[in-house]
Amino acid sequence: MQDELKELGLRGYEAKLYLTLIRFGPQTAKELSKNAKIPQNRVYDTTRELEDKGFLEVLTKKPNVFKAIKPEAAFQGEIEKKKKALSSFISAVNKLERIIKIPEEFVSKKERVWIVRGYKGYYNKIIELIKNAKKEILAKPGYFKASYLLSKLSQEAMKRGVDVKIMFPITKDNIKRVENTYKLLKLNIRHCDLSDFLIDIFDKKIVFIGFYIGEDRIGIEIDSKEFANAMRNYYLDLWKKAIPFSEYIKLSLILKEH
Repeated sequence: MQDELKELGLRGYEAKLYLTLIRFGPQTAKELSKNAKIPQNRVYDTTRELEDKGFLEVLTKKPNVFKAIKPEAAFQGEIEKKKKALSSFISAVNKLERIIKIPEEFVSKKERVWIVRGYKGYYNKIIELIKNAKKEILAKPGYFKASYLLSKLSQEAMKRGVDVKIMFPITKDNIKRVENTYKLLKLNIRHCDLSDFLIDIFDKKIVFIGFYIGEDRIGIEIDSKEFANAMRNYYLDLWKKAIPFSEYIKLSLILKEH
């Protein structure tokens, strides 16, 4: 919880003291020192800082008693500030979307190849391709380490009527995570033994291939219907041989019993 409070503007002892007041109710400096495990001489400094920030009030008796302002009221200003910042960020992204223009030289070409580098760039590109998919997504990650966001986006694509197929090696190290995702999001998942390449095919026209170079991630987007159809046929051949996850689970249980 202290990490969340830091995100909302409270640092170190401030977060500890405020959280202690929320949990235990009004406290003296001595009680705060004991319950928050903070030196008593630092309690006085920190409570003054919290008071200045509007996070607590003081009962003026001897000894002083400190009481937390309710979180809804205490964090209202910070919430509004973050809402405003988020609104400005969304507005900026929307403006960029409206003004983006692909040069004519790229529009006129039938086939294009784009490269993205780095972990963030790689996954941001996949997010964009999933969101833009209209009919079909064929995914072949090297192993199952997809974030919840990508899995959720795939589920949303299915709700839009997109046919989504995902296959990768299922192992003892990832089977529990795969099972949780399978049950929660109802994704169409199959097990295959191939783990040496990462490929996604979108709407029979875009192929996205992933590589590791050391610790870096490289993604190549190939916008070519001919290449996409060739890779799609290869994928679907693998898909026929791959084991549906529900059957794979049953098979795993049988092997465990023996």
